[in-house]
Amino acid sequence: IFYIPIISFYLPEETFSQEEYRNLTTKETLEENNYNVDTLEKYVVDQFPFRKSFLELFTKKELLLNKIYIRDTYLIDKSLILMREYKLKEEKVSQLFDLIKKKQNIFPNSHFYYATVPSKTYSLGEFANKYIDNSIPLENNTLIQKYIPNNINFIDVPKYFLETFTKEERLNLYYKTDFHWNALGAFKATEFILNTIINNENYNANIDISNFDTQYLEGRNFLGDLNRRFSYLIQNDNILPVISEKNYSDLKYYKSVDNSKQVNRNEIVGTGINYTNITYNDMYTSNNAFYKVINENALIDKKIVIYRDSYQNPTPDFFSYIFKECYILDVRFDTGFTFDELMKTVSPDIVLFFYHQSNISDELIQFLS
Repeated sequence: IFYIPIISFYLPEETFSQEEYRNLTTKETLEENNYNVDTLEKYVVDQFPFRKSFLELFTKKELLLNKIYIRDTYLIDKSLILMREYKLKEEKVSQLFDLIKKKQNIFPNSHFYYATVPSKTYSLGEFANKYIDNSIPLENNTLIQKYIPNNINFIDVPKYFLETFTKEERLNLYYKTDFHWNALGAFKATEFILNTIINNENYNANIDISNFDTQYLEGRNFLGDLNRRFSYLIQNDNILPVISEKNYSDLKYYKSVDNSKQVNRNEIVGTGINYTNITYNDMYTSNNAFYKVINENALIDKKIVIYRDSYQNPTPDFFSYIFKECYILDVRFDTGFTFDELMKTVSPDIVLFFYHQSNISDELIQFLS
């Protein structure tokens, strides 16, 4: 007990835990907090010698005991991992939609949409009724709908998924060992979102699925982000679909609001598509703060701004197929401009908020503020 903290001071520091996906306490953190007792305790735990090995050993022990709830996740049938979900705070939901309502009033010529997309736990909760209280994501979606202002169009994709697809069909729309859906699930959801917008706006456009190619990646080791919590001990039987617009050579990509910083498609989409060990972000888009797509041959000559979380990563080709100009933002990162600045520069026809049903983004609240 005496020597362990001393050893931890001399071993190379770990700054980030892939298994827990969080920053670890370092000596720099200790100095910033004047070596107080709480921070020192966190440091000893986070920098414990051979910590990764102990985490893996603990996980193996839990698996041998046939545990279901392991490291804040549920392991169902030896391969399907589901996240525990938490209730949204009503005051945050109210705060977000008050801000969105104010922005809609400032920019009345743009039509605002808020789409909740179904979390994996909600869509596949029927496979784990004994263990998971699936009323929580449902309550979250209902709470969001309660606070949607009259001047914002609400698109309820979780309801659409449950009414349209069987639980076995839904199982094929998500990665078993990742938090996210796959390209098949993303396509079904985005098709519903786009058709809703097209019908509401009376746009003259029809989605033809024959304009998209579906490719299944083979010979890859999928590094699901939930499997990371199990030290990658869970069997890997995920299908790896990628859906692209056939005419994606027509698309132009930019990392600037204007056309000054044009980049190649592979700097935005499928940046790690050729990796042997591949992640969700490698196949689709990474969590870019901002990028723009222009398609001169899009179905309609309109502009859309999309605020999104990582569930949107597989979908840019679906939106650029419809809209001539797509502006896509992840405000968890610094975009370099404000909401109002972007609106005044772009004057979009549509503003879409694309978030899963249990996500009220603190960063989006801050950005809108």
